[in-house]
Amino acid sequence: MFQNGSKLQHVKATNFIEESVDGVNIMAVGTSNGEHKITMLFSRNSVEVSHETFVDRGDGHFEFRTEPDAVKMSKLVFANLTMSHAAAQGLVTALQRALEDQKSMQNEQEGQ
Repeated sequence: MFQNGSKLQHVKATNFIEESVDGVNIMAVGTSNGEHKITMLFSRNSVEVSHETFVDRGDGHFEFRTEPDAVKMSKLVFANLTMSHAAAQGLVTALQRALEDQKSMQNEQEGQ
């Protein structure tokens, strides 16, 4: 059935997400049937400026200032993923491998 070089086609789900995130919250949770799982919340912080205020500089000219009431900070949450312990262990291994690969690429670039 499978042999060296076989391909596994990727098919995107209708709810597939492709976003950049800058925050991950991870926690262990228990389910109603006694299973223990890992939940990961992926998000990005966002700052929205609604307006600027004209402020008289005192010399007949105005400048724009962003006052505190014009700034709204929020966390845009993209996904809340829950997985088994085994899947979480696989994720840890894959992340460690990717970080090692990234470090190797960085070392190669610095050596050029």
